[in-house]
Amino acid sequence: MFQQTICLVVRGEEVLLGIKNTGFDGGLGIGRWNGYGGHIESGETIRRTSVRETEEESALITREEDLIPACHLIFVFAGKPKVECWIFIAKEWQGEPKDTKEMRSHAWFHCGCLPYVDEKGNLTMWPADRFWMPQVIRGAKLNGKIYFDERGNEVLRVELKEVESLDF
Repeated sequence: MFQQTICLVVRGEEVLLGIKNTGFDGGLGIGRWNGYGGHIESGETIRRTSVRETEEESALITREEDLIPACHLIFVFAGKPKVECWIFIAKEWQGEPKDTKEMRSHAWFHCGCLPYVDEKGNLTMWPADRFWMPQVIRGAKLNGKIYFDERGNEVLRVELKEVESLDF
C-alpha cells in the first residue's frame, strides 16, 4: 500500500490548487489539478510529509502545528496497490505559490466551482474529488474509501462517512 498526504491550502471557501507535472505508479495524476502532497519518506511523520511536499510543490511554507486533519481516505485502483491518504487543511502559510518541477499554474478556486473537467469535458481533477473536496474545504471531517478503475478515470464506488474529529 502506498501512503501519502495532501495539503489543501484554504482561504475562506477557496482552495489553492496546482497542476501536477509528476504522478505516481506510472504517471497517474499528471496534468490534473490537485492539492499539494506526495509520498511519506522513511522515518517521516505525516505532518512533516505534508509540510515538505507543500513546500516542494508550491514554495509555500506551512507549519506542522497549523495543519488541520480533515480527511482520511483509502483509494482503491482496480488491479493496483491501494493508496492511503491523509488530507490536511492549511489556513496559515507564508509566501506566494511558485511553479516547481512538480506542479505549475497555481490558482484559487471557490469550492462550488472546482475545475473537475475542461470545456471539452475532459477530466482535469481526480473524478472522486467532487465527493469529498468541497465538504472538506467547508470544514467537514471525512473518513472513507473510494474505488477507481485501473487508470483512475472512473469512480466505481464511494464510501464516505462524516466523523466528529480526526487525530493524525
